[in-house]
Amino acid sequence: MIRIQEKKYEKSFALLAVLAASAVAYNALKKASEDKKFAESKKEKSLTLPLEPALPTLPEASILNSTLLQSYRVQCQVMMECYPKDSKVMIKHQVEFKDSSQLLAMAQALKASSTIEEDLSRLSIMVSLTIEANAQAAFDSVVQLAQTSLTYDGNYQGWILEKID
Repeated sequence: MIRIQEKKYEKSFALLAVLAASAVAYNALKKASEDKKFAESKKEKSLTLPLEPALPTLPEASILNSTLLQSYRVQCQVMMECYPKDSKVMIKHQVEFKDSSQLLAMAQALKASSTIEEDLSRLSIMVSLTIEANAQAAFDSVVQLAQTSLTYDGNYQGWILEKID
């Protein structure tokens, strides 16, 4: 009689083992499915970001310091971002001198291509040019005036931009 009961229990244990294995497999599949859904929801979405505009191109040769040129490139790029691409702006360069003879010499050299405002009491000039509203045009203008001011022993102070209506 004991043997009959043992066989009965063996069948029960076998059935319980199959049920337990099925439950474990079901839970594993359910967990894998949830993990897959979670991973898909966390995947990075492909975003199309606007390309950053390229910095102006450096001149092939310059008498200006490379650090100064890099600074001018970034400043021109940032300053021109607020102007419409198809517009024109007035760029005004400020140059100071040690003596009036160098100031007058540079003013005379630039009068044909730009508007010059001389301030002999402060030994400075303001050189005004109309340029396209893009970073490259601004950078080229800044580099040209900075180099020209060094040629005439001037001290280039910087530039401002004015919108042309």
